Parts: sequence; structure tokens; C-alpha cells
Amino acid sequence: MRQLLANFPNGSVNVFDRDLRYLLAEGRGLEEEGLRPEMLVGKTIEELFPKESADFVWPFYRRAFAGEDVEFELPLGGRTYNIFAAPLREEDGEVRTIIAVAQDITERKRVQAERERLLAREQKARAAEEERKRISRELHDRVAHTMVLVNHSLQLYEAYRERDPEKAQQKLDIAKRMSDEALKETRDLSRVLRASEREEGGLELEAALSEVLREAVPPQIEGKLSFVGDEGAVSDRVREQLFLVLREAVRNAISHSGASRLSVGVRTDRERIVGVVEDDGRGFERKPLGRTEAGGLAYMAERASELGGTCSIESAPGEGTRVETSFPLDSA
Repeated sequence: MRQLLANFPNGSVNVFDRDLRYLLAEGRGLEEEGLRPEMLVGKTIEELFPKESADFVWPFYRRAFAGEDVEFELPLGGRTYNIFAAPLREEDGEVRTIIAVAQDITERKRVQAERERLLAREQKARAAEEERKRISRELHDRVAHTMVLVNHSLQLYEAYRERDPEKAQQKLDIAKRMSDEALKETRDLSRVLRASEREEGGLELEAALSEVLREAVPPQIEGKLSFVGDEGAVSDRVREQLFLVLREAVRNAISHSGASRLSVGVRTDRERIVGVVEDDGRGFERKPLGRTEAGGLAYMAERASELGGTCSIESAPGEGTRVETSFPLDSA
């Protein structure tokens, strides 16, 4: 049993008496923190840990001594631990000791926070895209209506020019005034449209991808980002779709590849922008031709196709994975 507890992964199993003195401490998490069982057993948490940490756990452990199962998260030393504590009842029914199982959930919390942050970014991007579409529709509808009036006034001007010059001049004046109004509406709505794009953020592709690598790639994976060419020639919509495809490829590599190295490259020339995500992980067997991809692979292909782009995936067991997506610069 002691050997089993000593191999408890990513945490530790601990038994405390009513003074919160360690009676047992085992698990791989101790070794990862530079601790050994003999360094803990016989000592209280007040002797071993900062006062604020000891004060934090006392109320939870007190509930366990009262017969309650409790679970809480403990920030300690820059890491976060999930603690599950439960009473150990003796034959007479008394609770003189409790067991506390601690697991390091720092990485899980980081991944969860990253997922939530990226979800918020995607929702913001979608909202901004809808706002741009709304403004574009309004631009079309308002200006188109005004220009219909301009055209009608010019037709009346032509009709009245010979037989009623005064009335013809009135129609011409109306056409001029409506033309000025249409121009003003176009400028105003275009200004709002540009403002909405600036407020969206994340349109700078290199900065956005750099942030993805910085926040999503764990320390054990070497991440590399390279850019060739001027992304300023790429439309906002293409940059947005390329970002979403490359981000999904990075996510898949981190979650499934077991890679030690991950690279993201973007190349822009006069006709296309190409993004590549490559890892040295375990790879996978591709589906036969004609079979539909699912999950993240289908998501990437769908995103690329929306603007006339392409997405190809090369992978084989033991040979890593390479995702390449490409968009023409003149995509709408």
C-alpha cells in the first residue's frame, strides 16, 4: 500500500491528526516539489507552510474533522492544488484523523483559462464581424436609397430642361443636395466601419499568433513563429480566417501530438498568404480519400473554404503532422 501511495501521480496523499500534524505524506507530487515524506511527517502545517496558507486550509480541515467531505482549491507557491479531505472514522465512530488528497491542477487551470480567453476572443471576433456586416448593409441601403432619389431628380431635370428651366433647376439642385448627402453618409459609415475593425483587436496576425504560442504552448514544447512578407496587404477577413485555422492547428498539436517542437510559419507574396503549423509528434493515420474528416480537421477545412482558401494535412504515425492553409489575397 505504501508503494502504491508513493506512486500517486501529480499530487500527494496525506493523513493529519487534529493538530494538522502530518502522520503520512506520500505521492509523486512531493518529489516534484523537492520534498520527501520524512521532511513532512511529524510536523504541522503551521511549521511547514506560510501562515496565510495554514489559515486558509484550517476551516476546510475543521469541517472534515466534523465528519464532512470537503473539496477546495489551494494556491501555494505559484501553483494551484485541488484538495479533497474526508474523515477517517475509527471503530468507536470518532474522527481523530483525516485524509487529504492533493492534486496539482496548475496546468489544467492554465489550459482552462486559455480556452476561455480564446473563446472570448472568438466571440468578440464574431460580434465584430456581425457589426461590420450590419454597417455594410446599412451603407448599401442608405446610399442606394439616396442615389435612387438622385437619379430620379436628374431624370426630371432632363424632362423639364427645355419647357420649364426654373423647375429643371430645382430638380438639379435636389440631385446635387442628395449627392452630397450620399457622400456624407458613405464617409460616416465607412468611418464607423474602420473604427469597429480597430476596436476588434487581433487583426495584427503576427501579434495574435505570438500570443497564442505564448499562452497555449506548455513549457515542455518548444514553440517557434516566423513571418515572411507584408501582412498589411492581406484583408481583415482573410487574416481573421487564417488566424482561426492556424490557432485550431496549434490547439490540435498541443492536445494530441505529444510533440516536443511546434512551429508556425506565415508567408505572404503578391498573390497568396500561406500559413503552416508543423510538429514532430506522434502523427496519425489519415482517413482514406473520399472519407469526411471530423472535429478540428473539418473545422479548419470549413474555415479555409469560406473565402476560397485551401487546407491540407500531411501526417503519418511516428512522423509528425503538417497543416498548410492558403488564401488568395483578393478573397472577399
